Amino acid sequence: MKKLFSLALLLPLAVFAAVDKLQLFLPEAIYAVPGIEMNVYFDNIVRTTNSGRYVFDVDCAKGQNFTKFWRFTPKETDIGSYSWKITVFDDDGVVTASETKVIVVPQNAGAGKKISLLMIGDSLTNGISYPPHIHKLCQMPGNPQLKMVGSYHLAGSPVKPGGPANEGYAGWKWGTFLTQWKNLPRKIGPDGKKRSDADYRMLLHYARSPFLVEKEGKIQLDFKAYLDKYNNGKVPDFITIMLGTNDVTLSSDKSFAEDCATAFRNMDILLAEIRKTAKDSVIGIGFPPPPSASQDGFGLMGGCGVTRWQTKKNIHRYMLALAEKIKKNNPYNVSLIPGFINLDCENNYPVKSVNVNARSQKKVLRHIQNVHPSKEGYHQIGDTFYCWLKYQLSK
Repeated sequence: MKKLFSLALLLPLAVFAAVDKLQLFLPEAIYAVPGIEMNVYFDNIVRTTNSGRYVFDVDCAKGQNFTKFWRFTPKETDIGSYSWKITVFDDDGVVTASETKVIVVPQNAGAGKKISLLMIGDSLTNGISYPPHIHKLCQMPGNPQLKMVGSYHLAGSPVKPGGPANEGYAGWKWGTFLTQWKNLPRKIGPDGKKRSDADYRMLLHYARSPFLVEKEGKIQLDFKAYLDKYNNGKVPDFITIMLGTNDVTLSSDKSFAEDCATAFRNMDILLAEIRKTAKDSVIGIGFPPPPSASQDGFGLMGGCGVTRWQTKKNIHRYMLALAEKIKKNNPYNVSLIPGFINLDCENNYPVKSVNVNARSQKKVLRHIQNVHPSKEGYHQIGDTFYCWLKYQLSK
């Protein structure tokens, strides 16, 4: 009886320890440029329901270690590479530890050089997000002369000469770029009324993948044809792709492995097609950003059935799997862009002032988005892409 009693006490502790195991993920490098603030938000690098239970201790010759993040705004005198180590503690001591490096490159890397950039993605890439911010950063002194390649600027609106451009499509997965081919919309809608120019452009934008063409009655993937149409046949110097959010955010624990495998199969097909034509382009794959720091945005956007925790868990698993995949086999010679580290998911997601309940006049701020940051959050993602671009130009 005594032995059974002891086992009964130990079993719940063992189960709790297994559930509570902390998962830590760091990118291979943190890229930085003088004058651009770079952060590592601790909640973004761990898979846990509550990162506030832990103490994060960063060991680095540069930057400052705050409660929820490490921050560093380099100066020109900081150019170089620095070791970056983190140790995570709970009440019982060290839980886990890992390390990476901080690479600070000159602010004038690539100055005056003419470069072209194609940015591919989902809704996180479309619209007012990070591509226009990168375009703006490259207008500052000490930067290359940037041409952005793309069929659109804001969801369906045409590209202005020399202005921002992208291939971002809300709701799209890796596989959508391989399969989306619908009948083109008509100017007159099913209700017999003429569609507005904006609505018509939007429908055209989403009707077909820009990388598909019809040849001899067959729909084919053809990246060269895309470049012929939108870049005078020229291959971009840089290509970035940030996809995966729509592939895995709604996955369950049971379906995640299959959903992730499907995403990676489609990723390989798209990368193979791009690399066939863009043999010398620098290709960067961006990790998808973490969701909003609270459940509120999920409740507002989707009611019940989708939790912030499941979404965060799925994205974190996807990042680990992507990093492992590229580490083991990288036939398309891609680089990984660590945009996820530099996003303030607590303060840079949209919020709205609302009554705490129907019987109270007290107001509180609540998140109103689940996976789409505010303009400031998009700018933080853009800062990370920009620093990656400057690193590539410095090589």
